This record gives sequence, structure tokens and C-alpha cells, in this order.
Amino acid sequence: MKLRRVFIYPNMSALDAQNKVNAMLEEYSNSSDMAINFDLKIENSVVVGEYHETRYTLIIYVFDTSIE
Repeated sequence: MKLRRVFIYPNMSALDAQNKVNAMLEEYSNSSDMAINFDLKIENSVVVGEYHETRYTLIIYVFDTSIE
């Protein structure tokens, strides 16, 4: 297995990150020799009164599984 690409998306909401992961899974779903892995890191979280927001950095790894 060989790492082919790394995508880094900073400053995302949880919904944005979810949509991006789903889009990447769809993009690579036709390729049987590719694997997708991801990390979701908390950048910051803000709570002020009723206002609450958490921002994330999404890191997506694309692996070529045909290479051993």
C-alpha cells in the first residue's frame, strides 16, 4: 500500500467535513485499488453565552492498494 495523495482542509464545520469525506468516498468508489482514510482534528472551540462553534481540520489520505 502506497500513499498517493494527502488533502488538508482547515477551518471546517462538522457538516462541511462530513460532506467532504462523503464526496471523496464517492469520487474514489469506482477504483477498487484505492483506499481512503481520514483524520478530523479540532482546531478550536468557542462558547460565548448561547453561541457555540467548533472548527476542524480535515486530513484525507488516499492510498494505492495495488502496490505491495
